[in-house]
Amino acid sequence: MKKHSLQYASIFGLTALGLSLIACKEEQPKVSGKGGRPPAVITATPAVQKEGFMYVDAIGSCVAKESVKIVSQVSGQLMNICFSQGADVKKGDVLFKIDARSYQAVLDQKKSSLAMNQAKLALNEAQLSRSITLLQGQYVSQQDFDTYKANVEVSKANILGDQGTIAQAQLDVDHCTVVSPIDGRTSRFFVDAGNVIAADTALTNVQCLSPMYADCSLTERDFTLLKQHMNGHLKMEISSMVNPEKKAIADLFFVDNQISSTTGTIQVRAEMKNDDHLFWPGESINARIFLKDISDAVMVPAPSVQLNQKGRFVFVVKGDAPNQVAEIRPVVLGQLQEGNRVLIREGVKPGEMVATSGFVMLYPGARVIITDPSKPLEKPAGK
Repeated sequence: MKKHSLQYASIFGLTALGLSLIACKEEQPKVSGKGGRPPAVITATPAVQKEGFMYVDAIGSCVAKESVKIVSQVSGQLMNICFSQGADVKKGDVLFKIDARSYQAVLDQKKSSLAMNQAKLALNEAQLSRSITLLQGQYVSQQDFDTYKANVEVSKANILGDQGTIAQAQLDVDHCTVVSPIDGRTSRFFVDAGNVIAADTALTNVQCLSPMYADCSLTERDFTLLKQHMNGHLKMEISSMVNPEKKAIADLFFVDNQISSTTGTIQVRAEMKNDDHLFWPGESINARIFLKDISDAVMVPAPSVQLNQKGRFVFVVKGDAPNQVAEIRPVVLGQLQEGNRVLIREGVKPGEMVATSGFVMLYPGARVIITDPSKPLEKPAGK
């Protein structure tokens, strides 16, 4: 009897435990989504259709369109410096003055010699003119006549020599005043006033800042693309490496005639206005050469593009809320465009919603909830 009581107690206990487990299971909240997973909370945005570009990128530096090293062409004492260091100057502005007194004295001597020879020429021409009549009456010998004629030619030669030495002496005087040969900006003084300098002494340099060149190196691969579009007028966007917000548009006008066998690159050059002196000679730059426009290009935010073993893909949201699901979509990418958007060549149509975050919880067929990242998630009622 005692044995049967223990058996009944065991059966009743097991039955009660089973009922308890069933009740607990029925009380658990239901979850939605494939495999019992909750919906993935994501952000998403529609693919847009707008104008895009094909381009090649390069790095390079700014180069002054004109750069002139200012040197002395005569020796002497440097008397005056007529500009401020780093000043903007115009063509013909006086930069330096060298003591010209000794050169002026030589010039005056040459001019006086010219005057003497001109007076001799006048006298010899008068003698020659009188001798012509006298020669006809045989009042002067042929030898004397030839002498008068030779004296005229000698005087003319002396005058030509004097004019040449005067021109050289005048150049020396003019070179004592050093002027800027171009519009541009000066560097510092290389020599201070008061020093005695020799000819060919470097004094300063002047560089033209507007317009300015942008020199870049292209790889052979990028050059192949460039060659396909060289018939048109190509633009280059210049931006500073240090401050990418500093930008300017330049016109590509030069491509070198040889690829370097050492670096495998080729040099190209563009010209920009730079009226505001935004860029400086020697400044490192990033350059983007626009090859052609792409109308009606499909673009998505760059973070939406993911990578797996099969390649690049995006998650496209299908259906209407609250029954939206994620679909994996392989894509063929173009180039990165303005606004951190990437061009999609194949795989996505304009207007399709693509996920931009929440990828950890996404998989093909996953239920999704699209949320606005600027707003906090609403808590369910009663929680």
